[in-house]
Amino acid sequence: MLVLGTCIKLWKVIRKKKPPTKFEHFHSKAYDLEEKGKLEEAISMRSEGIKNSALSPLERGDLHFGNAYTYVQMKRYKKATSCFDNAFEEARQEEFPYDKQYEQILEIYLKAGRE
Repeated sequence: MLVLGTCIKLWKVIRKKKPPTKFEHFHSKAYDLEEKGKLEEAISMRSEGIKNSALSPLERGDLHFGNAYTYVQMKRYKKATSCFDNAFEEARQEEFPYDKQYEQILEIYLKAGRE
């Protein structure tokens, strides 16, 4: 029984040292940080995910969208629209159906002085 406990502890230590490569990690960790009011840290977490080549373009685009909405909360509309631009660029090759939220995105572009 002692050997099993030692193996489990060792596995947990090794597992923690492995860098995250899954979209869910970056997305959920950033969400948790936002819930705690740590907006800059949430942006940093998503930005780390955006740099991860293991993620698909749509996953990276989703992280850009998340950063954009965080910047909106901070009333940093120019930064938000830059993130939206990056998200659209990531998703350019994918089929991108209309979504009602695009109307909100257009309003943010207007608040940032962009058309």
